[in-house]
Amino acid sequence: MAHADDPHPEAWGVTKGEGVVVAVIDTGVAWKDLPGVAKQAPDLAGTAFTQGVSFVPNSIADGLDDHLHGTHVAGTIAQTTHNALGVTGVAFKSTIMPLKVLSGDGRGQIPWIANAIRYAADNGAQVINMSLGGPMPSSVLAKAIDYANSKGVTVVCAAGNESRGRVGWPASNNGSVAVAAVDAMGVRTWYSNWGKDLDVSAPGGDTRVDKNGDGYPDGVLQNTILLQDPMKNDYMWLQGTSMASPHAAGVAALVVSRGVNNPPEVERILKKTAKHPNNIEWDKEYGAGVIDAVAAVDASIESYQVERGGLLGLLGLAGLAGLGAAGLASRRARVAAFASMFLGAGLAAGAFGLAPIAYAAADLAGATAIGSPIFLSALLPVLATLLLVGFRPLRGVLVGLNLGYAALLLHGAIVLPTLLNGLPGGATIDRLWLAAHALVALALARRVSRM
Repeated sequence: MAHADDPHPEAWGVTKGEGVVVAVIDTGVAWKDLPGVAKQAPDLAGTAFTQGVSFVPNSIADGLDDHLHGTHVAGTIAQTTHNALGVTGVAFKSTIMPLKVLSGDGRGQIPWIANAIRYAADNGAQVINMSLGGPMPSSVLAKAIDYANSKGVTVVCAAGNESRGRVGWPASNNGSVAVAAVDAMGVRTWYSNWGKDLDVSAPGGDTRVDKNGDGYPDGVLQNTILLQDPMKNDYMWLQGTSMASPHAAGVAALVVSRGVNNPPEVERILKKTAKHPNNIEWDKEYGAGVIDAVAAVDASIESYQVERGGLLGLLGLAGLAGLGAAGLASRRARVAAFASMFLGAGLAAGAFGLAPIAYAAADLAGATAIGSPIFLSALLPVLATLLLVGFRPLRGVLVGLNLGYAALLLHGAIVLPTLLNGLPGGATIDRLWLAAHALVALALARRVSRM
């Protein structure tokens, strides 16, 4: 279960996680040198990092690691790759946000974790990995995870290592992707939790055996610091759902990098593309099955093609029918109506082609203007109509503009590849907002076409 440094998996031909920030909420990460205190893990030298933050009082600064756990986890997500050294990261071009919430002995407190979740959501993280947990639920953590989801952050959590039929917390929370561990043969490990709240499984290792016969323990190998010695490092075989979770978080980062930035949709893709060993949709042992990076990336590219095509056809028919009827109402208006009809259909089609690009651009640009509720509303076509409706030659253009905007907004309402920025309430509120403003734009197109 080691990761060779240059395996060239098919998924990397499409994306390597570029542009995605993954928050590692853990014991910290050996992401930089701190003279006399810590040294960067050598196989993280080419990995991108944000400034680290420590939420543990009186602990090592800047989100640095004084245990070993968090550095190992971060390596699975984004260990430097193609450097002729060591091992790989699943999404090695993603950026790691090191957030320390566990002390050097691996212990932490709920407020530290909750504060880190909210910090990650407010500071650009698109995926959070939490290879931590406990047996009891926490409303504080549940609210923090809901907040992260509302900001478009996918939260991935370890299911727990108690070998029991109940997923631990916070993995059991709604809004978390709960990950169990499988061994080198794809069989659920002896230590992994399972149960009704399980979502997917991923490689977690079993250091007691060598089932694949490669001469090494079947653990997960990454470069990390020595236990509680941040000045030294080595390559270590570890096991646990803590190791499985970052595999899933890495695949989530690959999916997000393709423009799918709505947490429920990211989770749906992970589940839909997982491979269940019993060829069933879901069970308590494996969830939806073992994650598949190639299938997930492929699905994130293809996910909206049918919806776009079908909705475009419906809008085209509606535009043809409505504007065609307007043209028949007046012989003098017939030419203008048909011009509007074709212009409207063209702009609607253009909006469908540009919608995913616009959403992706919003994500890459920090999700400011393009992904805002102001831009993704009927405000701009309404203003344009109020300003220009008095010019008869431009009414066809206004009809087309309103149809095109309606197509863009309905695309978001139905397919929703990303959340709106700054609009509270999560995906449901986003869909209602987009649908309502799409109806306004359609009504405006109908009104102008009858003038």
